[in-house]
Amino acid sequence: MQLVMASLNLFTVVMLVLSSLNSIFPSIFCLGLINSSFPPPSPSPSPLPSSPSASPSLLKDDDIGFVARLIHRTSPQSPFYNPLANQEDLMAKDIHISQQRSVYFSQLTTITKGETNMMVRAPMMSDNFLMKFSIGTPPQQTFAVPDTGSSLIWMQCSPCDKCYNQNRIAPIYNREKSSTFRQQLCVNFYCGGLKYLTCLEKSICQYSLSYVDKSMSTGFIAEESFTFEANDFTERTTLENIDFGCGTRNIDGSGLGIPGIIGLGNDRVSLIRQLNYPYFSYCVTDELIDPRGWIHFGSAARLLGRSTPITTHTSFYYLSIEGITVRGEEDEEVNLPKEFFDYGFVIDSGSTYTALYNGAFDALIEKVKSMYDDEAEKFGDYELCYEKISDVPEIVFKFKDLDFRLNDENTWLRAPNGFICLAMFRANETSIFGMYQQRRVNVGFNLRREKLTLKNVNSCPDDDDDED
Repeated sequence: MQLVMASLNLFTVVMLVLSSLNSIFPSIFCLGLINSSFPPPSPSPSPLPSSPSASPSLLKDDDIGFVARLIHRTSPQSPFYNPLANQEDLMAKDIHISQQRSVYFSQLTTITKGETNMMVRAPMMSDNFLMKFSIGTPPQQTFAVPDTGSSLIWMQCSPCDKCYNQNRIAPIYNREKSSTFRQQLCVNFYCGGLKYLTCLEKSICQYSLSYVDKSMSTGFIAEESFTFEANDFTERTTLENIDFGCGTRNIDGSGLGIPGIIGLGNDRVSLIRQLNYPYFSYCVTDELIDPRGWIHFGSAARLLGRSTPITTHTSFYYLSIEGITVRGEEDEEVNLPKEFFDYGFVIDSGSTYTALYNGAFDALIEKVKSMYDDEAEKFGDYELCYEKISDVPEIVFKFKDLDFRLNDENTWLRAPNGFICLAMFRANETSIFGMYQQRRVNVGFNLRREKLTLKNVNSCPDDDDDED
């Protein structure tokens, strides 16, 4: 499957007919216009095309969709694979990342509302899932983190002023060895409107990102070909003229050596917005059973199950949550504080665990405790654990127009001490719907209608499988 996203030159042909001494001389003048990848946004952006008719499992549209594979860190195909890794340390790190990302979402929302001008560091990068792909011509194989919580695509890019060691994962992308690399100038790339973009002298569009773990990446915007792989890496899709950040000064505060980020957020620099795709979806499996997943773009997207509205007034995807129910012998509503709804609920592929606003988290824990006679305990960061429990309760997130039941495997986990613990944690402000709670769930983004679909599935199909 090939997809070519190419810039087009617009030619205006002017026919001038000159008459002299009863003779006609045709003259043709051609004017080539450069089409920038991102023209300045109009006050009223054009809406996405109307929704196509579709089968329940696979959308059909004029665009050519494609599939990319997601690799979990517990897969032998992941460069982070370590069968001897300390699971307690990994869990503690994942909890910390989820909580830090909650802080980031809260701070950036405050800036968007104009309540402060403070600079905000981007969220920490999780190594839970990686996308394997190639960049340049001839292709240079690499990996990056797919992130719905950020938008800019960026990669370490040599020659470097300062690059960190990523040899454990893949060699640093070398722009001088690619025939399709092209630096974007401010005149061709709308270098404004986003806090991390600045137009420098010589019309260089610079980006600069800093992260809460002291990581940073600074460089310039360029254009390149990206080739994604799916289905055991035998099926490839090439996207041409993709704008990305070519990082020439980088610091790795995490120590992971991740080569870069594939931004899937709602800002105009994200992969989704560059392709002008109205749909994408993803599905990941239970990493302890089958550590795989897929992400479907464009007409290949799977919009399954019922939908709930999403809000995209910032670069994030906010869910419209209306309540939480705990199901035991009877359904019990959790008494949620007003602040839980005010701070918002973000769906985030970069956070491992769901993190709930403090007051909502406390209310959920107290509700579960009140429904069961079994003695509850704490274990480290896990605030609701049971050594023995007769029957774990189901938790239902009540989104607008959609009651979504969390599977037991997505709600509870076995802690290192053998206890059964709630796989959710507290957040100071903005709540997050994390990836642990999205396992074996088909998650579909319909950006045209501003809807999110959620459907529990038995397994995550690849591009050739049918829905369970």
